[in-house]
Amino acid sequence: MSETNNLVRDRLGRTWTPEQVQEMAAKLRAAFPDSAIGKLPRSTKNGKTIYLDYVGHAATTDRLLQVDPLWFWEPFAYGDDGLPAFDKNGGLWIRLYVGPFTIPGYGDAQGKSGPNAVKEAIGDAIRNAAMRLGVALDLWAKEDLTGEDEAPRPQRRANTKPPQKEKEAKASDELLSLLDAGLPEVEEGPLALAEFLAELERLMVADGFWPEGVINASLEARGYDLDELAADVDAMREFVKSAFEKAKKKVGER
Repeated sequence: MSETNNLVRDRLGRTWTPEQVQEMAAKLRAAFPDSAIGKLPRSTKNGKTIYLDYVGHAATTDRLLQVDPLWFWEPFAYGDDGLPAFDKNGGLWIRLYVGPFTIPGYGDAQGKSGPNAVKEAIGDAIRNAAMRLGVALDLWAKEDLTGEDEAPRPQRRANTKPPQKEKEAKASDELLSLLDAGLPEVEEGPLALAEFLAELERLMVADGFWPEGVINASLEARGYDLDELAADVDAMREFVKSAFEKAKKKVGER
């Protein structure tokens, strides 16, 4: 068989050798650094809080761009308005194109509505399809899929304790001062809110009250990133206020 017959052609007309396909697959499957892995708090039926390792939309997109800068997705179907068609459950079926790979994916916004729900469904569908290419698959696995002695780090590994034991949590004077000062005034604008939120998270994590990455996890669950949130002043203040109230309650419990 000639070398030309071994080439794989993708949707954009590019050709890939078997070696390039294997290399791309390995890059997609590569483990994420700890800095890209967040902790997503989830309440169980018995009232406990567990922390799930996860890789968000931004880290997934970065991985796809590293592997194929021309990656793209398209919906399975379009509505009469020319926009992607959602199914009766509010979910979106997509095809993800990365190099020579074409993978279906499904995403939804868990019953939410509005523009941010649409973005959340798209991001969820991209992560769903990318996982089937091996992106963050080791974080989802509940057993060693590599066949090696070292166990993988499961994405959905349930942990009933946060990274830092609760009994070690103790509010510093710096954190208490921040909580006493309260939210920035309305006229100070969204930048002051963003700075306040960053400082609140830093101190809550440093003092052992919150797991690292909890703010990003909360934003991800709402279909926001911080830049998008800052563009909506009312939504930004509401989110920061909610985080502030939760922080006060958490510290007050000690």
